[in-house]
Amino acid sequence: MIIDQLTNIPSEDQLSDIVVSIFRQSPNLIPSFTKTFAGISVPESRYEDFSRKQLSAIPGIGAGSFGKLKPDIILSNQTHLLVFENKRDAVLKSSQLPDYIQGVQGLKKQKSILYFLIAPRTSRYTGLPSEFVQVTWDQFYDFLPTHDHGESEQILARFRLFFFQNIFDQVLARLRGEFSGLPYVSEVPTSDYYGIHFTLPQSEAVVFSLAIFLQSPSYLKLFPFKVSHQGKLLKFNDNHPVIQNYRTSLLKLPRTEHKLKTSLPGYVIDLFPHLGNDALSISKEVLSLFKDECQQMISLYRSR
Repeated sequence: MIIDQLTNIPSEDQLSDIVVSIFRQSPNLIPSFTKTFAGISVPESRYEDFSRKQLSAIPGIGAGSFGKLKPDIILSNQTHLLVFENKRDAVLKSSQLPDYIQGVQGLKKQKSILYFLIAPRTSRYTGLPSEFVQVTWDQFYDFLPTHDHGESEQILARFRLFFFQNIFDQVLARLRGEFSGLPYVSEVPTSDYYGIHFTLPQSEAVVFSLAIFLQSPSYLKLFPFKVSHQGKLLKFNDNHPVIQNYRTSLLKLPRTEHKLKTSLPGYVIDLFPHLGNDALSISKEVLSLFKDECQQMISLYRSR
C-alpha cells in the first residue's frame, strides 16, 4: 500500500461506520477494547449497535434526550451501554459531551455506561468530562489484531497514513523555512515508511534521513543516513571501517531528553506522534535536534 496511491481521506461518518463494522464482525473485540482503554471488562454477550439516527430506538432513550447533537455510536446489551463520539478534525462543542452523559442518565440504574472519544489527536481537546476515555485512531488501529477486517481496516489504515503524512509535511515545511530550503537528496515512500534524505546547508558531507514509520506504534525517526569518505557517500548499513568508527563515535555523544535509540545506524532519535504530539511540537523538537545533535554529528565528521 504505497502512500502516493491513497487519495481519499475517509469522512467522520465513514470512520464511525468502520468502528461499527469491526465490532459487528468481531464482537469478541468489545471486551478487549474496554479492558485495554478503560480498564474495565464487559460481557462478551451480543451487542446491538445504533448510529446517531437510530438512538431513539434504544429503550429508555427518547428522541430528544441528547438535544441537537447526538453520539456517533451506541453499543448496547442487557447490562452495558458504550457511548462513542468519533472525530476527524471537527471541534467539540462545550456542552456536547456533557449532553451525551445527561442523555443516558435514565439508564444508569439498569446498565453500566462507558464513554469513549476517538480522535486523531485527543490532546487538542481541553476540559473533557472525566467520564470519557480518550483514544486516538492510531491507538485503535494498533489495537486491532492482525487478522484482516477487509475494507474497514483498509479505510482506517488509509486515514492513519494521511494523518501521519500531514504531520510529516508540516514538520518538513517548517524545516525548509528554517534552513532556507533544506536541500534534499531523495524522497522515499514505501508501504510503511515515508521520508526524505537531505543535507544541511554547507554540510553536504553528512546525509540525514527524516521519516515517519507507520509500524505499530507509529513514530518519527531522525538519523544520519550516509557520510562522505574520499569523495564517496557511504551508507550506514555498510561494514566499511569508516562507518563502524563513525557509529562508535556517535554513540558517545551526550544523551538528551529525546528518545534515543542505539539501533542501526548507531544514533537514532525517535519522536512519537501517536502519543498526542502535534506537528508544531514535533517541529520544535526536530529543530532543536538539528541545532544541537545534528550539528554535533557534523562536527564529529569534520574532526575525523
